[in-house]
Amino acid sequence: MEWKKKDRSPCSLRSKMIFWIFVFLCPILLILSIGMNWIFKAFQNQMIVNYEESLKPFAVDIDRIFSSAKRILYSETNSSGILEIEPGSGMEALEQIESAGEHLTDLLTMQEKIDALFWLGEETIVFVQNYNSSYTENRKVADALYEAVCQISGEAVLTRDIFQALQVGETFYFYLGIPIGGNLFGCWISEDHLFENIRNTVFPGVESVFFADMEGRPLLAEGTSGKQKRGIETSRQLSEAPFFVTVLWNGDVVYQTLKQTKWLMFIIMAAAFCLFLIYLIFLRRDLFRPLRYLTKNIDRLGSGGEKELHRDKKETAEFQQVYRALIDMANDIRNLRIDIYEKEIINQKTQVELYQLQIRPHFFVNVLNNMRCLTREGKSEMADEMIRLLIFHCRYVLYSSQTVLLDEELTFIRNYIRLQNVQHNGRYTLEICCAEAFLDYEIPVLLIQILVENAMKHSGDSVENIRIRIEAREEQDAGKHYLCISVADNGAGFSEEALRYLLDDEITAVQDWGHGIGIRNIRRRLTLFYGADAGVRVQNIEEGGAKTEVFFPVS
Repeated sequence: MEWKKKDRSPCSLRSKMIFWIFVFLCPILLILSIGMNWIFKAFQNQMIVNYEESLKPFAVDIDRIFSSAKRILYSETNSSGILEIEPGSGMEALEQIESAGEHLTDLLTMQEKIDALFWLGEETIVFVQNYNSSYTENRKVADALYEAVCQISGEAVLTRDIFQALQVGETFYFYLGIPIGGNLFGCWISEDHLFENIRNTVFPGVESVFFADMEGRPLLAEGTSGKQKRGIETSRQLSEAPFFVTVLWNGDVVYQTLKQTKWLMFIIMAAAFCLFLIYLIFLRRDLFRPLRYLTKNIDRLGSGGEKELHRDKKETAEFQQVYRALIDMANDIRNLRIDIYEKEIINQKTQVELYQLQIRPHFFVNVLNNMRCLTREGKSEMADEMIRLLIFHCRYVLYSSQTVLLDEELTFIRNYIRLQNVQHNGRYTLEICCAEAFLDYEIPVLLIQILVENAMKHSGDSVENIRIRIEAREEQDAGKHYLCISVADNGAGFSEEALRYLLDDEITAVQDWGHGIGIRNIRRRLTLFYGADAGVRVQNIEEGGAKTEVFFPVS
């Protein structure tokens, strides 16, 4: 089974352009938006990485401070005799540390980041502070350190080489203690000294700097953790202490330039979209609208309804050239149509005349032959009657126009039947059934005469008296009015072969067996006069005889 593709009405160029704009522009805008968001996200991640890298020198500096503190502690324990102090000897240790106090003070002068050196025994804690440190703050640190160490059971917790955090007020201090017997010798450093370089360096958007333990918990004063947790967090692990240096950045400040760039890109995209819309407006004015005018003008020219073309006042030079070519082509087509129309009229007139001439010769030959026989037999009155009827017949055939009134055609048929009855001893009976309203309709000349002559021929000798009935009536189909003229007889009717050929539109082959020429001429003449709306119908009558009917539109 062959499937046929359903025909679809073509879309206009404007609708296709709008469709493809949405098909391409919307995905492009979506892809650009997704791409821009992805790029900005990658920039954000890269900025975080860059900020983490910016902490590296400060973390190295803090590690250097811790390393220097360790080195001082180890060097001093080996050189100042602190290792010789026995556990629990409180006053002796105090006197020995105080004797070394001037040396330690000079040492702390060179290491200004270290707040103090301390010695912690079972009963007391002694410290030597740096010149730039506050005694009050260091005293608080010493007391807090003493209490913290006293709460620790055993030396296992005081691990060597590891700084530990101690909170005093809102400040964290990092201390390192070296166990010496039952005593502890070490130092402490405040986070202010450790973060001094970071805080003195101008970093836009820095909200806070703090330490975090190895589990990521920030070493912050109570009541500030929620505040400090807002923003962007970057961390760097220290190698000399189990802590992270963590910086909280203000996201609005850090991403300000990036957000401005993002908004600038969106503004550029919006501006590009607006420019594209403006381009479409100009495209509509300079292309779509002239094309619409051009299409309408072509339709008008195709229908032949209007001669003047409706043109756009702002059309471009290309459309002006197209219109000039279109006007020239329209003039050529119009002239060609006129020529073809005139040739068709001449051709139709010639064909009608040829068809009229085609049906005349055999009739005249028969009539003249009959007149000759009547003259020889001495039947002068009948010969005179035939001459009179023949004169009327010849006048009608030779001088009538291509179309006549139905009344004139029926008068001619009556004369024709009388002429035939003179020749055949009154064999034919004519019956006409036609309303007076139809008598003024115009029909092709000799249209009914051909049907009557055809009825006489195919009736043959089957019936002695041939009755011919002519009927005219009006029919309506699809809003059109048709005049139907039928000619029926009481003869033998059409044979099956003749009927099969006569029902075929292409009846050229019928002439091979002597019939059908008249029907063919009628069909062609009706086509020339009325086109495809006219036609011929033939059939046999059940009661006997044949019926031929012609129909054509009337106004």
